[in-house]
Amino acid sequence: MNLSFLMTFLLISVHIHAAFSSFSPPITIPTAGNSASPQVGVDGSGNAVIVFIDELSGEFQVRASQLVNGVPTNPYTFPLSANATSAQAPNVAVNPSGNAIASWREQNSSFDYQNVGSFFFNGVWSAPQVFSNIATEFVINYSTPGVSIDDSGNGLVVWAQSVGASNKIQWTQLVSQVWLPEQTIFSSTDFLLTPALSSNHAGKALAAWFNLTGSIVQAAQFNGVGWTVTSFPTSNIAQICGLPQLSVSMNPSGDAVIAWMNNNSPNLEIQAVRLVNGLFGPQQIVSDPSQGSVLFQGAALDPAGNGFVIWTIINTTLNTTSIQVARLFNGVFQSPVTIGGPYDLSTTFLQSPEVVVDAQGDALATWELDDARQAFGAIYSISNGTWSQPFLLSNVGQDIQGPNVATNSAGQATVVWNEGDNPPNLVVQAVIGAFNSIPFSPSNFTGTRRSNRFLTQTDYINRLQWNPSQDPTVVGYFLYRNGQLIASIPASGPFQFEDHNRKKKEIDVYSLTSVNANGVQSSPPLVITVQ
Repeated sequence: MNLSFLMTFLLISVHIHAAFSSFSPPITIPTAGNSASPQVGVDGSGNAVIVFIDELSGEFQVRASQLVNGVPTNPYTFPLSANATSAQAPNVAVNPSGNAIASWREQNSSFDYQNVGSFFFNGVWSAPQVFSNIATEFVINYSTPGVSIDDSGNGLVVWAQSVGASNKIQWTQLVSQVWLPEQTIFSSTDFLLTPALSSNHAGKALAAWFNLTGSIVQAAQFNGVGWTVTSFPTSNIAQICGLPQLSVSMNPSGDAVIAWMNNNSPNLEIQAVRLVNGLFGPQQIVSDPSQGSVLFQGAALDPAGNGFVIWTIINTTLNTTSIQVARLFNGVFQSPVTIGGPYDLSTTFLQSPEVVVDAQGDALATWELDDARQAFGAIYSISNGTWSQPFLLSNVGQDIQGPNVATNSAGQATVVWNEGDNPPNLVVQAVIGAFNSIPFSPSNFTGTRRSNRFLTQTDYINRLQWNPSQDPTVVGYFLYRNGQLIASIPASGPFQFEDHNRKKKEIDVYSLTSVNANGVQSSPPLVITVQ
């Protein structure tokens, strides 16, 4: 093959790749008034659904918007229920097809609360559905409802509520675009709160919550029909601003991890437990209590069962604050590493740490630098096993609050936050980008041999074809015959190649990879034999 053509191809590819190798400038999402509590989900094409609280003339309602190819579209404000005066604590889940469910809490004039939800199919939101009875059931006003949606569009919502002396973890299910009546996962006289939820593509799910009275973490596995509850003792559940912190992440195979903060005096620590093949393993201490006390945390698990837990750590001896992560690899949490900071605690505070992973195990961590009100990120590369230096996601001089991040399996991510540098309103902003380090492979690589006869000559031709990679960072494809590079094809195609002048009875082995602008190829290559 022509070497100069290959070099030109890669140089051009660098410019093509530029749109994906870094995050976009902040994109402002239209709001009616002051906004709060933005949450985001990302579909298989990298488009996002964002929900948030929008306040206008003293009335707080949930508002939704799509972000399609980086452009805000399809804004929708959910009407309040007849007996409600304001909405709070929205959450959203999005599946690869772009279907979504959202849930939030409503309050009436007597400060009673009820749980509400809606689903998003074919670009249209359903009328809000009230799940609980505000006259007899008091939804706990300390936490956001847990939401999930599977590939078929069925979804789950979980929340905590009380009825008299009975405290409950409640759930409802969306089946074929119909909400089923609320049911109870777990009931107790103990105080239950802050349920979290995660599910896989097939509809299996794991919910977890805190039992403050018993000082235990409890979890429930959903098999598509019902729930099975398990309890994990803790020495002393840690609370921040009166609320315990807990995260749940489930991967496509149904394995999962639960992480929470535990009070191991004098410091707070991160504990975690893994779910593998439907069985919970032992509790593990993830953070290093000797390095300081933890605040906040998040968790994410990849398809191989590896992943990360992230947290803020405060070292009062050194008067510093940092962002730390521990990688879960082959069932064992590795030693924590610092990816943000340390900063002087007297002037700076780090909060809102979150982490997401793609299908290959690359990761994106985000957090807020509180004193400067800026959003930062760092990327973990599965190809070299290291974290990047922190980079700024928001603009210098902005006043951001509470970043929230979501991704799809290809590593296309959206980060949202509130931005207060636009008087008189707090607005919602988003940045989009991709963080995968190894490009995703093409698919359906096939080959056939045919012959063309012209007079006394016969040309034996191997015709090869494939489906393109769904990875936006891919800039082309490398095709090898018997270990030698014979062609490079741009990402735009054509997704076929004819290899002429082959020998009649000779076997040819072809391999195909996708490649990104950094020259990194997909692994393992797709391999076929043609004869």
